[in-house]
Amino acid sequence: LAAGIGLGASLLFRSALAPLLPVLVAADRLPRGPGRRPWVSTLLLAGVPILMLLPWARLNGRLNGRFHPFEFHGADMNIGSGALGIVSNIEGNWRALLDGPAPPREPRAVMSWALWEMARHPRRTAAAVAARVAWAFRLHPWLCLGALLAAWLLRRRPGAVDTGLTAAVFLGVHCAFSVSPLYFTPLYPLLACLC
Repeated sequence: LAAGIGLGASLLFRSALAPLLPVLVAADRLPRGPGRRPWVSTLLLAGVPILMLLPWARLNGRLNGRFHPFEFHGADMNIGSGALGIVSNIEGNWRALLDGPAPPREPRAVMSWALWEMARHPRRTAAAVAARVAWAFRLHPWLCLGALLAAWLLRRRPGAVDTGLTAAVFLGVHCAFSVSPLYFTPLYPLLACLC
């Protein structure tokens, strides 16, 4: 229940963590030890965050005329500039950097365009993602190295696996697009828990 509430609260604050929900639900169903975890724990882990998002999704539906469980165009600048290979956030209109036509201002249009742009330029995308991951590590190198070592040594402990998965998904989601150093701030307490 506590994990579901925590995840629901984080989704209300940072929708970029939405991929964490299916990863943690899948990890919750992995066999650990002599018995399987009861289904009620998985239902609470998945259901509580969804219930917490329903009022926000309803408000978005009333304001924008369609179902949208998260913010409306809130991440377009990060997604667009990140797809262009820019490592850190920019100020201003990222669409001005485009050579061709800009994606329409519709839900999911920027994400669809960004995924296509990243697929068309895999080297640029890989270099930008690697630079963002390196940036996150450079901010606290000893903590990151300690967490990697602890994750490996404690890989058979369920809590360590969940914490490591949460940190990996958090880093992966944020490093896919342009970032600010502040975006990594919630990552470091997770890494400290691993250490």
